[in-house]
Amino acid sequence: MELAQTRILIATDLTERSKRALGRGFLLAKELEASLFVAHVVDEKLPAKSKAKAIDQAAKALSRDMEEAIAATGVEATFEVLVGRPDTEIPKLTGSSDIDLAVLGVDDSFTRQDRTFAETTAGRILLSSQTATLLVKVDPHQSYRQIVVGVDFSVYSRAAIRQALQVAPSANLHLVHAYQLPFQGFLGRADIGGEVAYAERLEFNAFIQEEMDALEKRAERLGALSGYIRKTVEEGDPRVVLRSACARVNAELLVIGTHARTGVSEAVWGSVATDILQNPPCDLLIVRPS
Repeated sequence: MELAQTRILIATDLTERSKRALGRGFLLAKELEASLFVAHVVDEKLPAKSKAKAIDQAAKALSRDMEEAIAATGVEATFEVLVGRPDTEIPKLTGSSDIDLAVLGVDDSFTRQDRTFAETTAGRILLSSQTATLLVKVDPHQSYRQIVVGVDFSVYSRAAIRQALQVAPSANLHLVHAYQLPFQGFLGRADIGGEVAYAERLEFNAFIQEEMDALEKRAERLGALSGYIRKTVEEGDPRVVLRSACARVNAELLVIGTHARTGVSEAVWGSVATDILQNPPCDLLIVRPS
């Protein structure tokens, strides 16, 4: 795994949430020996004089913020102040600069009925970008140590595991699968023998176990440390199961894989991604398959 070649982009709007993203991005760059680029976008609709002033002020503020991060980590980085719309300029950068990971800051939650995550700048960037995107919710006091990866045995889950290991190769990896019994409606019926239902349950359990074992082996081939992988299979709503798993292991990062072309709105987890994005339990990594 060529971690030294990783390229990280931090998109900042110079707010407190972006300072969290800046801190996490610099920390990751130090841990992964990655190259680091920071970008801020000034509103293209500003009048010419106001725009020039905004560019100058943004450059000075960004330079100050970066000086602190550089002093704390020893990581060097370049930055640029762009003019345009963040939800178009940032995806352009990720698509044209061989960026491996985009880092954004997010608020704790978006609970107001008149504002969903998809309507925020971060949400619009995420929907327009095909690059793995890390949404930073918590101040980065330490490296990621406990990571939960939502898995459903598809190519998206494999991509999520790969990206999780690229971001935190030494972390504990918790592979979590939530399921609904396909034959649950039969269990209480008098005309279906209990032995048939029991046999179906055993067959279903064997299938799930085989798939989880296959994912564990894949994670090991990708570089997961021996003994650092945990597997959880739980019946229930994935939104509930994932949040419960994050709370149980004190996860600092939750990883979810989505469709490559259709973005979060058509995520493989469906409403799960929407729910998690609206109020993430911790930092959140959204991954597209490569």
